[in-house]
Amino acid sequence: MSNERPDLVLQGICLALMLCVGTHLLTAQTYRVLHNFRGYDGSYPQAGLTIDSAGNLYGTTSAGGVGNCNGIGVCGTVFKLTRVGSTWFFQRIHTFAGPPGDGAEPAAKLSIGPDGSLYGTTSLGGARGCLGYGCGTVFKFTPPAPPSGNWAEQILHSFQGPPQDGELPWGDLTLKQDGSIYGTTQLGGRNGGSCTGSSCGTVYKLAVADDRWVESVLYQFGLPEAGPYESGVIFDQNGKLYGTSGLGAFSNGTVYELESTGITWSQVVLHTFTGGSDGAFPAGTLLRDGSGNLYGGAVQAGPDGHGVVYELTPSLGGFSFSVIYAFTECCGPGDTLSMDSAGSLYGTNEGGAYRRGQVFKLILSNGNWTFTDLYDFTGGSDGGYPEGNVTIDANGNLFGTTAEGGAYNVGVIWEITP
Repeated sequence: MSNERPDLVLQGICLALMLCVGTHLLTAQTYRVLHNFRGYDGSYPQAGLTIDSAGNLYGTTSAGGVGNCNGIGVCGTVFKLTRVGSTWFFQRIHTFAGPPGDGAEPAAKLSIGPDGSLYGTTSLGGARGCLGYGCGTVFKFTPPAPPSGNWAEQILHSFQGPPQDGELPWGDLTLKQDGSIYGTTQLGGRNGGSCTGSSCGTVYKLAVADDRWVESVLYQFGLPEAGPYESGVIFDQNGKLYGTSGLGAFSNGTVYELESTGITWSQVVLHTFTGGSDGAFPAGTLLRDGSGNLYGGAVQAGPDGHGVVYELTPSLGGFSFSVIYAFTECCGPGDTLSMDSAGSLYGTNEGGAYRRGQVFKLILSNGNWTFTDLYDFTGGSDGGYPEGNVTIDANGNLFGTTAEGGAYNVGVIWEITP
């Protein structure tokens, strides 16, 4: 664990402000780069940001940091951004060390607990299974307590891989009020050999029992639905879980529901993507609004062949599927959508005017959704290829990351202000 040197932090902020650009907005927004990753502070962030009640931002990078991750070649970091006036200060909270004692390559958005602790996953690391790279971990960082000033890391679970456990946890975590944690793995479980030779993935729960964290595998995917693709699960008010899977009857993905019988969890497929006008390959965790509607994005296919944003509306005890926006150029959102207080949707994709990524907004008016292009990345000093979600603060400011571009071409943290 380490913090950034103050002189380097200030230099980075000054450089970031000088590199800010705002020439590609189609509305009266202002874009600026808050931080340019350099490598030692992290590189190639694949997830978006999480915001706390004080407006601080938290995130991860999939690579970078210090050290060599015990020889596996990937590391990654956890970081925090704190605003003082109009200036943002960057702090590296942790560099992952890799197996067997630590995780490696975080790729999912962080979650914040009621005490300010950070929860997340690493796709690799942990126990020396899964070809020696580790099968992934679930971690927790507790905020600093005087006099140390350092965040305390705890590995809550180290995945073991098939047949008993999951492998490659990539989706966002969901924290329940009782302190339990729910998530998914892309691979692992008992259905070995039926999905890419490494089984089909799982939905799992972590809860404290006898002063230690204990994992329960709630559901193990098989064919034809296969496991989640970079997507977690969410709850409704009745305790049902919802998520997306990677294959399905047409090999283009599904939206599913899981319901507990008290002993086991049973699955109902709510929609099977055909690869036609309804889209293909849903990505990111589903978003649920106050009325119980579910929203998500599919990266490909759709009426114009470039991906869609879809909605599932509760209807007659089930759900009714509809495409609410079809992209006319590359491509559908590759991560979880966000919603503001007015009900507008936000997301990112890898399209845009320069084919280096785009931030977009969908506004519902008179039953129709209207698309607004908020920013097109150039892949230069402004960053390129936003792979994560859009985070919204109380003032309507938008925040996110890009996996490439910036001053050192390893990604940036950006802000769009109204």
